[in-house]
Amino acid sequence: MFKFRKSSSTTKPPVIDTTSSATGVYYRKNIEETTDGDGNTLYTYDEIKMPNNYRYPIQDPEIYAAKLEEIITEENQKEREYCDTLTLTPADVERALYKAKGMDFEDLKKMVKDNPQIDTKALGIELRANLFYRGNVYINQVGALLGYSSEDMDYLFKNKELPA
Repeated sequence: MFKFRKSSSTTKPPVIDTTSSATGVYYRKNIEETTDGDGNTLYTYDEIKMPNNYRYPIQDPEIYAAKLEEIITEENQKEREYCDTLTLTPADVERALYKAKGMDFEDLKKMVKDNPQIDTKALGIELRANLFYRGNVYINQVGALLGYSSEDMDYLFKNKELPA
C-alpha cells in the first residue's frame, strides 16, 4: 500500500523528483511554506517514494503527478480489496487481543456493552464465528474503541498480532 508521510525541508522541494535517488521517484504534494520561531522559511509536505518501476519519461510535473495519483489510488484499492479478504480464527484474534491488551472476548463484550455505536448482540454473534474477516465492519469499530487504526487492524490480519 502506498502511504504518504509528512516531511519538511528548508528548501522548496520539487513535486516530482527523479534525481535525488537512484532507487525511486519522490512525489510530493500539499507543499506549504511556513516560518519557524526564528523566522526561517520551512516547507512542509506529504511525500512518498515510489519504486523505480514508476519512473516515467514524462517532463510535465502536473501530468507526472496525475499519473502517480492514478497509480496510488489503483494500487491502494487493490490492497484494500486484498486485506478485506484476509481471515483469522477467533483464537488468533483473542490471542492477539490478550497479548496486546490483557483482554479476552468476555472483557471486550463488557467494555462495549453500553456503547450505543455497537450492536452488542450482533457483536456477540460475530465473536462466535468460525473465521473473522478483515472486511467486517465490526473490526474497525471495535479496533477504534481499543485505540487502533484501520492500518493497525490490517497489521493484525497480516501478522496475527497487534502492533506494539
